[in-house]
Parts: sequence; structure tokens; C-alpha cells
Amino acid sequence: MPKTKAELLHEFEEMAALEAQARDMYNRTAHDPSVQDATVRNVFAKISKEEEAHVKIVERIQQIIKNTL
Repeated sequence: MPKTKAELLHEFEEMAALEAQARDMYNRTAHDPSVQDATVRNVFAKISKEEEAHVKIVERIQQIIKNTL
């Protein structure tokens, strides 16, 4: 049975929250003074930006669902 609009929105809200949590964790690590290796900090900063892009994609999907279903 197809999912309802509310069910889809709920799933994508959960997905956005997970992406935001990942973004925040990577960002904290990238800026953690106890992480002394610049390469590690840079990699985590890059991943944080990628996770932010995922958040924006999921938010766009949510808008599409709200506007078209």
C-alpha cells in the first residue's frame, strides 16, 4: 500500500534530523582542539559540508512532497 503524504513527510523529517546530527558531529570533530591532525580536521570539515548538502536535498524533497502530493 502506498504511503500517505504524512507518512512520507515524517520519514523525510527523520532523515533530515539524522543528516543534521551527522553534520554536527563531523563539524564538532573538525573544530575539536584535541584533534591535532590537520588532515583529520580537514576531512571532517569536508564531510560536514557534504552532510549539510544532504540536509538541503532532504529539505527540498520535503517541499516537493508538501507542494505536489
